Amino acid sequence: MSRGLGRAMLRRDHLTAARLARWLALDAGPEPEPLLLIALGHIAALAPDKPRVLLELAAARRLLTEGGEP
Repeated sequence: MSRGLGRAMLRRDHLTAARLARWLALDAGPEPEPLLLIALGHIAALAPDKPRVLLELAAARRLLTEGGEP
């Protein structure tokens, strides 16, 4: 999934990147991958006017703060 996230960001497919980031956050556990938080911020900076992307990013951030528990 990490590779897919990187590829989606290179293709500028922000929605797919945000969805993959959400799945990575769900699987992160107590210690998320260090670059995941950077990727979330990068996607948010590139797509501030896309509500669906922002929703996916908010879900990913919430999963990271709760430790990956649904």
